[in-house]
Amino acid sequence: MPMISAEELAQAAEAARMEIPAAELDGFLEAVNALFAFVKEQWATLDVEGVAPTAYVRPLKNVTRPDEPRPSLPLETALANAPEEENGCFRVPRIIEE
Repeated sequence: MPMISAEELAQAAEAARMEIPAAELDGFLEAVNALFAFVKEQWATLDVEGVAPTAYVRPLKNVTRPDEPRPSLPLETALANAPEEENGCFRVPRIIEE
């Protein structure tokens, strides 16, 4: 019994932006299912007794810097390369239609 169908393989290939020629689809499907079967066999041999389920292998920690106020970029510097500026702000084309 196949682990994935031809339709599921086609959806996965499309999501991965892969093109699998129709002539090669059966062979590719067979190879993918053989790989899945091998992985399933390998997992079956693992001793996971006493191993708690986890979403992450490593402990999570926050790596962001502290939020401390500091001087911002001067207005003139921020707007120096702006194609258009109005009242100290970037002027951009209107994109919302009425």
